[in-house]
Amino acid sequence: TKDGYKIRLATKEDRGAVENIAIKSFIFDRFHNDPKITNSLANEIKRNWAGNFFTGQRGSAMIVASENSIPVGFMLLLNGEEKATIDLIAVDENHRKNGLGMRMIEFTKKELVKNNLVVGTQVSNIPSIRMYESMGFKTINSQFVLHYHGPFTGLD
Repeated sequence: TKDGYKIRLATKEDRGAVENIAIKSFIFDRFHNDPKITNSLANEIKRNWAGNFFTGQRGSAMIVASENSIPVGFMLLLNGEEKATIDLIAVDENHRKNGLGMRMIEFTKKELVKNNLVVGTQVSNIPSIRMYESMGFKTINSQFVLHYHGPFTGLD
């Protein structure tokens, strides 16, 4: 395109760049918001989550936004029979506000998804919610996800 970005399917050569984006891009997720999980551990969880696509352990497709063939954003997709789910999406902070998240979603809707496309995000992730709503996504469910860290002592 005229701005130099290309939206395409990920290749195995993209793994390092995708993991690097994942390790630096998340702040609103449940792991980073959990006071019992350090930010470095939360970053590692996201790196592994994205990297698991390349080992066949997670996701059915990954779309990347690249500049000069180097990924600057990615979107991990879980494609089921009745719906496809945006599992993880991130854009390197130096390339945000260029519409790359929306362009990856549009690519997915045009090229990959033949059924319903859904997404989940944290209620505190206002930038993502605004982007999804601007694309016509509607809130259908809201929930809090809590994690317990420590031994179970029973009901006292």
